[in-house]
Order: sequence, then C-alpha cells, then structure tokens
Amino acid sequence: MISREQAQEILKAAKLENPNQILATRIQKLPAKLSKITLDYLGIDSSGDDLEISDWEKRSKFEEAASQAFSEISEVEFERMLETWFPRFAPVVLMALRLPSSNNLGFQVSASSNLLDGANQANNWLSYVKEYDQPLAWFAEHAAYNWQWSAYLVQMYVAAINAGDSNMLEMF
Repeated sequence: MISREQAQEILKAAKLENPNQILATRIQKLPAKLSKITLDYLGIDSSGDDLEISDWEKRSKFEEAASQAFSEISEVEFERMLETWFPRFAPVVLMALRLPSSNNLGFQVSASSNLLDGANQANNWLSYVKEYDQPLAWFAEHAAYNWQWSAYLVQMYVAAINAGDSNMLEMF
C-alpha cells in the first residue's frame, strides 16, 4: 500500500495545468452555435476563463438564458457535447445517464428537459474528472486517493462494467 504522500504525488503528476483551457479548445471544435451554448452553460469563455458575473441578478438571468438555449439542443448535439467533455469515455457517460436512478426513473435522452437534467449530472461528473486526461479505469484505480471519485463516479463505473469493459471487470 502506498502512503498518502505518495498518492498525492501520483495525482499531482497526472493533473493537467489548465483544464478549462483544454476543455474550451475541444468545445470550440463543435459547430459555432453548439459551442457557444456549451461554453455559456459551463460558464466559461473561449479561452477557458470563468465568466465572472458577480451581480446575482445578472448571473441568474445569464444562467437562465444558457439553460434555455441548452434545452433546445438535439439528442445528437447532446452526445457531441459529451464527447468534448469526456473525450476518453463519453459513451460510458451516456450509458451512466441512462442507468435507473435510486427513484427508478432513469435518464431518457428523448425529452429536452431530461437532456438538461442529464447535462447537469454530466457537468457534476465533469467537475471531478476534468483536471485529469485519463481513462475511466484510471479514476477507478485511484479512487482510494480521492473520495469524490469513489462517491460520485460510481454510476460511470457501473455503466462501464455493464458494457463489459474488460479493464473495469478486471478491477472489480
């Protein structure tokens, strides 16, 4: 077993220097309209900097407009967006979003309001993985060193196992 310090060094060595800039660069490869919707939804500009809107009312209106624009994208556009957020495991993210949730409703990619719900969940996952350009199995392997990967990425691990991912099956 490695020490806490060794684990921190492993994670530090794998961490990307500017993850939002890398993410913004990938997003800009989408068609212009989808790129703008995605950047606005994430609250970053084309260089990956946070959109700093300190006035609560202006920020609320901006977020509402971004969510409204997002709710109008198609299922295909949603999948393309996920490919920019999770270039190494977007199909697994989509499968994870379709898993039945604890309330047995599950995510359905056919309804726009559910696309927004799915995007909210995917954005939550993105916040935990965007600093590392690694395959999903790497996150599972290192989950003992980052409790958020254990607690919040479990749906993706389950989806990968259900899909027969050999790395994940071997690990679990």
